Order: sequence, then C-alpha cells, then structure tokens
Amino acid sequence: MNRGFLLLEILLALFLTGILWLGLSTLYLAVGNNWLESSGNFDFRQQQRIIGERIVRKIRLARPETIFFGESFNSNVTYGRIEMELNFEPQRKIAFYQRGNNVLQGVKNPGQTVFSGMSLGLGLEKLEFKPQGRAIRVKIKTENKTLTTYVIPRGEVFIDE
Repeated sequence: MNRGFLLLEILLALFLTGILWLGLSTLYLAVGNNWLESSGNFDFRQQQRIIGERIVRKIRLARPETIFFGESFNSNVTYGRIEMELNFEPQRKIAFYQRGNNVLQGVKNPGQTVFSGMSLGLGLEKLEFKPQGRAIRVKIKTENKTLTTYVIPRGEVFIDE
C-alpha cells in the first residue's frame, strides 16, 4: 500500500483552489465597484438636493413682481437664469444661473452694477427655470439624473418667536 498523495492529486487540488479564489476575488471586485458607483450617484443626488433647496428657499421669499427670467434656451419657454428681489431685502437682487457645468448664486446690492457670484456646485449639465402660472418649475440635471420641483413665490417672511 502506498501512503501519500500523488502529484496529480496535489495539482488537481491547487487548480480547484485557484478557481475558487479567482471566483471570490471577481465577486469582491464587482461588489466594490458597484458600491463606489452607487456612492458616487448618491453624492450627485445629494448635491442636486442641496442646490435645489437653496434655490427654492430664495424663490419662496421673492416678491413675485420682481422675478425676471433671462437667457432663454427654447423660444422663451425655459430659462437658464432667474433674478429676484427678496421681500425683506428691497433693492438687493439675487440671481441663480449656470456657467459651464457650475451653478452660481449672484448677489447685487444697491449701488452695484454687476453680480458677485459664488459657486453652489459642480457637475451640472443643465439648470432650467420655467414659469407655469403662479408657480416656477426648477429643473436641475446632472449626469443623466434630473431633479424637478415646483415653487410658488410668496414674498412672505416667517418669524418664529
């Protein structure tokens, strides 16, 4: 009787172990890539939501008669810029607009002739404003994902006491 392993048995065991490790490492890499992709999508969605909330908050506080749309994209139907005056800050204009793939918020105080802008976020494909009756549709598109919301300017200021 021969006690021990044949070379063929050892090679077969190593081959099967290698296939098992290859399968597990492929699965691990696929799960890791999927996680990275989904977390990147979450970041874009989070950025869209933050930009949208800031724009909507300012539009709600705007005096409706001071809202001006500019830079028409589509026969005066949708616009890439909105300017307004807030109810509690007369003569101070605020604007939201797109420059390249960047969303900017501009402020023009009384006596100034140009807006001083600050960036709200990058990675933007399109920023649109569309008047619809009393409401304004705000559409923010990044990386084939679109956030659309409707807001009615009220010009109201709520003081919480």
